[in-house]
Amino acid sequence: EEENEVKKEEEEISEAGENGAEEMVKNDDSSSLPKSNTDDTTPESQQRTEAHNKLRSYESRRRTAYSVKLSSSSLYWRSFRELIHCSLRETERVERIVLARIAANEAYANAMEAIHEDILDSKYRPISDLKKKKRVQAVQKKKMEDDLLINGGSIGSDGKKKEYRSGDQIAFIEEGSKGPFLPILVESHTILAGRYNESAKNMKEQVAEEITGLRKQLEERVKVIEALGDAILEELQAAEKETVDAWGKYFINETKLLAGVGPKDNSQPARLGVSTSNEEIIPRKDCSDVWIDEMHYRMAVAFLSACWEKCSAELSRLFSMMKDTECSRRVRLRELLINFLKEEENLWKSLPSMSTPVLNDIVDRPTDRPIIEEDVQNSIRLRAQYIQREEHATEKKSDTGSGLSSDLAKEGNFELSSPLMSNLLCNAKVVERKENGMMKSWKTVLAITTADSFLQLFEIPSHLKIHSGSASEVAFHAIVPPVEIPSEDNLKAISVAGEAPKLWNEILSPTDSLVLPNCKILFNDDGKNSAFEITETVFNSGVSKVLGKISVRKMSLRTTSYDETKEW
Repeated sequence: EEENEVKKEEEEISEAGENGAEEMVKNDDSSSLPKSNTDDTTPESQQRTEAHNKLRSYESRRRTAYSVKLSSSSLYWRSFRELIHCSLRETERVERIVLARIAANEAYANAMEAIHEDILDSKYRPISDLKKKKRVQAVQKKKMEDDLLINGGSIGSDGKKKEYRSGDQIAFIEEGSKGPFLPILVESHTILAGRYNESAKNMKEQVAEEITGLRKQLEERVKVIEALGDAILEELQAAEKETVDAWGKYFINETKLLAGVGPKDNSQPARLGVSTSNEEIIPRKDCSDVWIDEMHYRMAVAFLSACWEKCSAELSRLFSMMKDTECSRRVRLRELLINFLKEEENLWKSLPSMSTPVLNDIVDRPTDRPIIEEDVQNSIRLRAQYIQREEHATEKKSDTGSGLSSDLAKEGNFELSSPLMSNLLCNAKVVERKENGMMKSWKTVLAITTADSFLQLFEIPSHLKIHSGSASEVAFHAIVPPVEIPSEDNLKAISVAGEAPKLWNEILSPTDSLVLPNCKILFNDDGKNSAFEITETVFNSGVSKVLGKISVRKMSLRTTSYDETKEW
């Protein structure tokens, strides 16, 4: 029932977002590709163009859908945060009211005691300073002594004879000095002081300490939930940005190649392999492999999908946990307020009752969980609608992305496959590689041959138990890192480290990239060994330019047999 409520709310909020997104992308004039420098098209070029347009349709649809999902989740989370902050502020306000009433009762009790003892200043306020209190008590004692003295007594400091009255006379003078109304009036103040002190004590023990504990517990829970929810939304935004950046990089490079913008010496060939002759090769400059960019984009989409699944489950758990906390808080706060007002009512029994309307209102508050949850849900919905109206007034038109439009989104309703199924990939195989040098050893790598004439080598850690000849799909998924989202367990470590979210696809960058037109291969033993040496001519850069414009690097590759190596 909770999930249905959430989905219904998201549909209502996101409906306006979807309509707005369609309007924004209608004006996108970047959907057309650059025109090629030549009218001649090959089957490979046509197939590649169709695959590229298919990806554009998919990204257009994906970006529209995920934009609405992210906006809806963010809106719902912010309204939820506002609600729990209101709950915390309500608990804090109730705590301050109770503590202030306790302080007022204690102050009133002190005032009644001061009236009873007649320890008041010139403005009839209780005297709290000990020195002043002692001086007032000394003056009162002196007045009492003067009332008890009669002429004919002992000689005082003034030279006059002083004499104290008898016990019966003293009692008569004390009783007469109070008058007919004063005794009961004075005594009533000490009774009032005792009742207010008792009430303040009961409120402290039964209400104030419980409310303070409830407020501290709620503060801690809100702090954890807010930090975790914010971290999850930041993770989703970072994953979406990574996907958008990956698409932009792929779109730019693929558009250049499809438009015939290749290396400066001649246009990009459809497909070139390595040279097996001993003739000197002319190395190609400014080579690029679009498959890497496409692979990064596809894996970014896969990561985003997995991240959304986990983050949605975690956000649902946070919402459910906070709803339970809110229900428990309301029930407990209701009980404490009833005890508080009942204690006040006991204190005010002899006075006109001022607490009956408040007490009746609190008693009538519902305690059934479904009613409380409905009230919480309505509060979240109202706050979400309010936030949406405010943001809609200042909303800026968003960019639909490179080469994307709303028209393409209609054709993008399909599931994105693995990078190993890409049209830009020619061959994938698990082989072994050894770098040039005496102390180097054979290491397992995933070798990818791409349509842009590159050999991409991904080193596979030994603990993954992947060997030469293993399935390439198994090897590729083995090096894909796991999806991790913020949780209560790692939230503290993330906040202490203070690191920005890592770009997930950077981990999938190849260990080595070889431009095949710039390479030669050599078998050293006339076909008796499954290993061969591959030499690549590379252009020096940076400090290496001092040694010359070009240099060579060598490495050895092998499969499980010579025939398999030759076929590969």
